[in-house]
Amino acid sequence: MLLNWIANTGRLWWDSSAIGAAEAQLQAAYGEWTRVGTLAKLERCGPKGRPCIRVDERAGAFENRAEYRVILGY
Repeated sequence: MLLNWIANTGRLWWDSSAIGAAEAQLQAAYGEWTRVGTLAKLERCGPKGRPCIRVDERAGAFENRAEYRVILGY
């Protein structure tokens, strides 16, 4: 039982440190997105409120990355 407790405590410590690192990365990305104005373009769309943006249809698609589009205004 003691070994089980030690293993679970170790797992919780490891998971919490991994979550903390991921949270720090997301906060850094959020700061960068805010700085360049990307979040200002972000809206919620549809019944589920999914994140969406306006794209510049005139810019067209990229050759081998057709799923990517240019954000309107950039």
